[in-house]
Amino acid sequence: MSKAVRFTVGLAAAATLLAGCGNTGNIAGGGGGDRYKLGAMFALTGPSASIGQDFRKGVEMAVKEINDAGGIKGAKIDLRLEDGKGTAEGGVAAMNKFANLDKTPYVITSTSAQSLAAQPIAAQRKTVLVNVGGSSPDLLNLPFLYNDAVNINAMGPALADHLYQKGYRKLAFIGTADPFGEGSVNTMTPTWKKLGGTVVENQSVKASDTDYSAQLLKVRQAGPDIVIATAIGQTLGQIVQQAKAAGINAPMAGPLATAGLTSVGGKAAEGFEDISMSVVDPTKAPGTNAAKFATAFKAQYNEDPSWIPGAGYEAVYLYKALVENALAQGKNARDGAVLQNLIQNATFPDYMLGGSEVKFLPDHSVGRAVTLREVKDGKFVVTQTIQAGQK
Repeated sequence: MSKAVRFTVGLAAAATLLAGCGNTGNIAGGGGGDRYKLGAMFALTGPSASIGQDFRKGVEMAVKEINDAGGIKGAKIDLRLEDGKGTAEGGVAAMNKFANLDKTPYVITSTSAQSLAAQPIAAQRKTVLVNVGGSSPDLLNLPFLYNDAVNINAMGPALADHLYQKGYRKLAFIGTADPFGEGSVNTMTPTWKKLGGTVVENQSVKASDTDYSAQLLKVRQAGPDIVIATAIGQTLGQIVQQAKAAGINAPMAGPLATAGLTSVGGKAAEGFEDISMSVVDPTKAPGTNAAKFATAFKAQYNEDPSWIPGAGYEAVYLYKALVENALAQGKNARDGAVLQNLIQNATFPDYMLGGSEVKFLPDHSVGRAVTLREVKDGKFVVTQTIQAGQK
């Protein structure tokens, strides 16, 4: 491993997003062959499309800011966007295009399945892959894959401890049969049992399902006093809504909830607790990169940003920092192997919570602040900030 590298990057003035962009393709970043290619693949279609579009907002916003400020040492960023669909198949198709056709040295990805499928191609073609959404433990210790999303290995035990301290003892799981859902069970269970709690039920569902009544009946019959629901986007909202309709009165919680929980779950989502990355209230961290991002995002979209566009935004500025660092050392900044050597153990600014730094750890996970939240009146309210993933 290389020695730790500290990056210091500024934040260009906020600007309006590129107009008239299609779902995928080359988003203008300046003329000529001197541009720095940047790939990004998100679920732009399918059940997780709303999340993918939010990641896209953050990425495009950062690219626009950097390019409007003159690019990186005078060269613009050329953003290549692909629909990875959030699936393994979509991840392979998108990564093949980035690595073999576009020759892109740095790609932003999300979701565990998509990222895991893309990683072997990234390693073979020496392309740095930065995951901003997937949290499966399987994402760790893989060549050329770095995770700027706090892993469930760190979040699961922290959430389990929080819920146990609140007095819950009988836990039931229900979640999607994928690396995210399985990772939640596998990381929370040992901590829960070590604390003295019991797991009374564990049910899994397919992300493509819409009726969870059979699984929820078994959860209700087990008599839990807390239910952990793990799913992405609208699927989580559907599970929570159907759980209440099925007569499950126990409180519910889970990792990395998104707006799909509240938009679909409605009143059933009230009181749901989660552990997640978050974006700072800009009034509480004035002058920070995170506050500038949050202010600019709200000015553009008339809404407070969640961690999702924040993660995409941060990953672009990380790319900028890597390129600048490579140039400062006289190295080829368009070579993925060079960027890989620089990113190992790197420390860089936090564009989401502010006042802290983000650090890649030896296992390619990230050490950063995360928040415990609760849904109140249809909104996520931060109840506590903790440090997750430090080693």
